[in-house]
Formats: sequence, structure tokens, C-alpha cells
Amino acid sequence: MNYQQQLTELENLRRDLTRRLAGLDSETLNRHPAAGGWSSAQVLAHVIAAESRSLAYLRKKTQRPQEIPRSGLVAACKGALLGLLMRSPIKVSAPPGAGEVPESAEFSELEAEWDRVRTDWKSFIEQFPPELAGRAVYRHPVMGRLSLEQALRFLIEHLRRHGRQIDRVLLEVA
Repeated sequence: MNYQQQLTELENLRRDLTRRLAGLDSETLNRHPAAGGWSSAQVLAHVIAAESRSLAYLRKKTQRPQEIPRSGLVAACKGALLGLLMRSPIKVSAPPGAGEVPESAEFSELEAEWDRVRTDWKSFIEQFPPELAGRAVYRHPVMGRLSLEQALRFLIEHLRRHGRQIDRVLLEVA
């Protein structure tokens, strides 16, 4: 699968999630589950921030391509393990900084921010230097250095995981 296809898959997941959330009122989106944890709006803010921070990191790293190591078998194994972890029911705490979400948020503002981030991703993918394919351009906070393909696969699985989390929160609070 190429980068454009992965970005399309990521965008399709985003559209599906925003369609499901678009008709909900602000109170429902910002209501926390009884057992604690993030509201749906906070989960969404986390996903958007993760995509934005990931892109910022990639932009920074690709400015110095000579310093980027090749992505090899170890990175492939880490990428596969990360995918399994994201699909599993194992609860994973957000790494430092990634867990900082607003107390409340309006869906329209989150959606506008996500639109901006996705436009930036599209531009980045279109301009990504082909000579960096297979290089470890991304650094996951737990798994370490990954290729762009593995980073996009992570973001896809990350969005799927948090989409399921939002569905669970909404079942409880709606």
C-alpha cells in the first residue's frame, strides 16, 4: 500500500467518525463516563493532536535527510507489534504530552482543526522525497524509529482504536 492509499484510508476513517459525531450536542460530546476517563470530545482532541504532532515531527526530521537511518527488520517487527497492540483490548496510557486534552471542546472547532491537519498531511505526502522511502523518519514514543509507511499504519490503527473508545463512551453517556 502506498502513502496516498494509506492517507485515503485514514481520511475515510475520519469521515466515518465525524459523520457519527456531527449530530450530537456539545453536552453529550463533553460528558465523561461514570467510571472516569476522557469524554468523546477529549478523545477526538487527542487523536487530532497526535496526528498534528506526528506531522510536525516528520517535517522536522525530513529537513535533515542525511541523518535518517534506514528502516530495517527491527522497525518492521516493532511496527507490526504496535499494530497488534493498537488492535488489542489492552489499555495503553498516552505518553507524556499526548494525554493533555482540553476540559471541553466544540465539535465544529475540532472538526475545523482536523481538516487543517489533514490538508497539511496531504501536502506533506505529496512532497515526501522518494529517496526517504524505507528510512526511519518517524519516532513513536514507545516503539522508536519507524518508516513513513509504518507511521501512517500506526495513525490508522490509532484512529480505529480511539473510534472504538468514542463509541464505548457514547453508549454510556448518551
